[in-house]
Amino acid sequence: MTPRIWVFAAAGVWLAFFIASFVAFNAMSPTGDDFARGMKRAGTLLTWQAGAMSAAMAAFVLALRRSVPRTIGTALAGFAPMVVMVLELLVVVALVVWVATRDPADRIERFYYPDGSPTQRLR
Repeated sequence: MTPRIWVFAAAGVWLAFFIASFVAFNAMSPTGDDFARGMKRAGTLLTWQAGAMSAAMAAFVLALRRSVPRTIGTALAGFAPMVVMVLELLVVVALVVWVATRDPADRIERFYYPDGSPTQRLR
């Protein structure tokens, strides 16, 4: 097989894993109690996403080889999966940082008193 075929094969494996992660996440029912409810679903999603990241890295490395012809198709197949995975990782990191830097008291008060503060409810 030519190196160009390997790039497209790795991109195809990435696409299959990427789609399978969301299909598996939606197909599983959220089981467990309290905090652990739905953790199995999240673990399944992250496992499939780890496989997709590995395939994206393989496609990226294969596309960088000198023996692969530089065409639009091989560039897209080699670099697009890695770009999508890096953007997805950046969104997750930004979300975690955003949630971690918020005031916990504000979240609790909004959850328990959605109409206003407890002093306003007593009037």
